[in-house]
Amino acid sequence: MMKNFTLLLSAFMLTVTSLAQNKANVVLFTEHGEKFSAILNGIKQNDAPQANVRITDLNAEFYKLKVEFEDSSLPTMNKSLAVAFGQETTVMLKQNKKGVFVMRMLSQSPLEEAPAPASNQEVIAYHETPTETVEETATEVSSDVTVHETTTVTTTTTTESTDGTGGNSENVSMDVNVGGVNFSVDASASDNGGSVSMGSGGSTTTTTTHTTTTTTHTSADLDVDGDVDVTEEVVYVEGYNGEVGCAAPMNDSEFGSAKKSVGSKTFSDSKMTVAKQVTRANCLTAKQVKEITMLFDFESDRLDYAKYAYDYTYDKGNYYKVNDAFDFESSIEELNEHIESR
Repeated sequence: MMKNFTLLLSAFMLTVTSLAQNKANVVLFTEHGEKFSAILNGIKQNDAPQANVRITDLNAEFYKLKVEFEDSSLPTMNKSLAVAFGQETTVMLKQNKKGVFVMRMLSQSPLEEAPAPASNQEVIAYHETPTETVEETATEVSSDVTVHETTTVTTTTTTESTDGTGGNSENVSMDVNVGGVNFSVDASASDNGGSVSMGSGGSTTTTTTHTTTTTTHTSADLDVDGDVDVTEEVVYVEGYNGEVGCAAPMNDSEFGSAKKSVGSKTFSDSKMTVAKQVTRANCLTAKQVKEITMLFDFESDRLDYAKYAYDYTYDKGNYYKVNDAFDFESSIEELNEHIESR
């Protein structure tokens, strides 16, 4: 009995561990307490703006993150967010010298070692469906607009007399069409003062149609949704149309800081750890991967990093550029075999 219980317990723990490895958490907080709403892949996660948000149960490793600040004077931030299954990633949102908000990854820790939520932290389970209907796409009309709205009311009244007992009944049917939407109303009334016996009494039917057309003309620019957001196509790698491995690569400023951080490490193990942390939390171009690869002194380290970084590269079709970081043909061949096996 004890053996069976132990086996069941072991199976249960393995199942729990396996499920945990397919989930991730992220903690987002602002350096100076600015409140914000976090939007992952177009879905708002926290309904009310907060300065510190923990999003749990993430089921993918890459997301498109949009941060909208409660203070409308602060610029909206759009970034690629990378997390690691089985880990909680902590990211600080801060303004750089140009006033633009950027992400700074502070730490990663196993989910089972994640600290308890802070008193000012909102914890949200990741959801892929909106909790409320939000229309983010605005349509702007910048031309003279004339709107015609036609309302048609058709009323049919049928009056039927009885066989002379003094009673009568009246049925009214009304059809209304407003801007292409139809409504129907039927009503009946009777006044017979007693028993009614329908005979050969006469009947009268009257049909009245009223048509009203309203015309509105304006020459002002119309913002249909009230929130114009002009989105321009961003070109990250000039002339590149091949396979894309992640959403948006690091800009020059962010990459410069990351490269400096990697290069500042003296020991190769520390340098590799930081390089992989930066790569996993961001998206790089093939050119950027090559520059980080060149920071390693040993060929084996360069090859190790180049293999790792391939999955986090925006322009995978340009990965041949990383070959220039190697001194030996054998390293290039081994990297190519790794890429072909993906």
